[in-house]
Amino acid sequence: MSKEELQHAQALGLCEAFYQQRAPYWTYAARIGAELALRLEQLALADAMYAAVLADKAVPWAKLGLARVLQAGGQADAAVSTIRNLLADEPRYADAYDVMGRIHAEQGDLAGAIAAYKQAVDITPFSVARAQKYGILAWYAAEPDVALAALEHAASIGGDSPHFDHQTLLLLAMARFQKGDAAGLRQCNKQLAGVLSRHSRS
Repeated sequence: MSKEELQHAQALGLCEAFYQQRAPYWTYAARIGAELALRLEQLALADAMYAAVLADKAVPWAKLGLARVLQAGGQADAAVSTIRNLLADEPRYADAYDVMGRIHAEQGDLAGAIAAYKQAVDITPFSVARAQKYGILAWYAAEPDVALAALEHAASIGGDSPHFDHQTLLLLAMARFQKGDAAGLRQCNKQLAGVLSRHSRS
């Protein structure tokens, strides 16, 4: 076990103690503990923690957590069904669309994944990470018009965000090249030159 895994296991032990004793703020401890349990592949414990929170109060993150446990356990169809039920009650829960998109992508359903990520972007239009995922996935799914619009949006809101992946600029340059957009291509070149300049000084 690595040092990081050992630290996670120790933290999980503390969270589990709070959860088992139903100590004050135990639901917060259960939330953190379930995340750690998922990371450590202790799926039964993660499932029990999320289920206990749901029995105490109906919070969407716990139901999404159960879907993630199902996904981690290889039950993708059941995970998707759980998320759809969640979204029927919480249609603007962007995190649920993220997980749905990831499951569809892992199953090779790129159209389903793109649709899910589009929903997440529509709900949170200033999320750099989501806009990039949407655009990059659309590019590799051979949806050039969708990819171009999404990548342009990601680049426009990305700025100096630490979440900005400069692969976005490379794909945007390729998309603009395919469209014959010389001015847009020059803009990408200027932005990439700025990135390289900043990195050379660091």
